[in-house]
Formats: sequence, C-alpha cells, structure tokens
Amino acid sequence: MAAEEYRFEYGGAPLNIAIDLAPGAPTTTAAPNLRVVQGSWKTWRLEADLTKPGLEGIRLMKSVSSSGGQHPNGNLSPAQSVTNGYMVMITNAGNLYQIAAGWGVASRFYTTEEWSAQLTQWAAELAG
Repeated sequence: MAAEEYRFEYGGAPLNIAIDLAPGAPTTTAAPNLRVVQGSWKTWRLEADLTKPGLEGIRLMKSVSSSGGQHPNGNLSPAQSVTNGYMVMITNAGNLYQIAAGWGVASRFYTTEEWSAQLTQWAAELAG
C-alpha cells in the first residue's frame, strides 16, 4: 500500500507526514490528541516515551474504538487543537522542547546541533 499524505495540527501547529496505513500498524484506544486537517483516518494520537532515546520513543498511532473503528471522541476541532498554544519539537538526542505556535513548523526531526542553531536564530530575531 502506498503512503498517504497527512496534514495534522498538534497544539495548533501544522505537521505534514506521509503515513503507510498498512494493516497491523500501531493503534490505541486513548483519545485523539492531533487534529486531522487532511487524511482519510480522522482520529490520531502522538505519544512520546521519554524512557527511550530520540525517535525510538515517538509513536503516531490511529486512535480507535474498542471495536477497531474510529475513536468515539472524533477528530479534534480547531479550537481543541490550539488549547495549549504550543507545539512539541523532539531532537534526535531525545530532548523535548515546547515552541510557541507560529514560530516554526516541524516537518522533520532536528539533530541537537541543528536545534541549537535554530534556537539561536529565533532568539536573535526576537531580540531585534
């Protein structure tokens, strides 16, 4: 099966990901925490296991009902997606950062060095 292009909002920030929806992909009955802007399956959850390093601890799963269908809570509304006003950036070293929505878009994972350079750039821009 070919990958499907998804566009999510997490904490109000956009996130574009190509997902292979092959049978056997990880699922969870936990409530959704990502809003699906584009994509066929409307209920998804992003989870981070902080005991594992870097990307090994990151999982994007279909959020399903006990019968396997889409989660009864449904897709998040735009208002629900922006409740905290922040997005999460995860470096390959496993560090988690919150970024004010609108500062940047996580279209890929950053190395620690790249992330440090990005923070320096943003600090300089904010300082004027």
